[in-house]
Amino acid sequence: MLLGCLILTFKDEGVVKIRQMAVETQIQGRGLGKLMMQYSEKVALQRGYREMQLSVRENAILFYLSQGYEIYGEPLIEVTIPHRLMKKTLL
Repeated sequence: MLLGCLILTFKDEGVVKIRQMAVETQIQGRGLGKLMMQYSEKVALQRGYREMQLSVRENAILFYLSQGYEIYGEPLIEVTIPHRLMKKTLL
């Protein structure tokens, strides 16, 4: 059974984009998403990237804020769903 997924797209200029982040509904809130984010940030740093960016559904913004991400830019619609752009500088 697939419990979660997260795709990294390595871009130019030290930026990594997180795509398709998801955790199985039945296990949300148990820390898997946090572990996936921490691991993806570690991989990005090891490869020399210094910023993570992603487009977030409005109902997931609090999760990413708790992981140190900040909102930037204007709200947008992706696949008919309201989203916000978020980013984090990796240390």
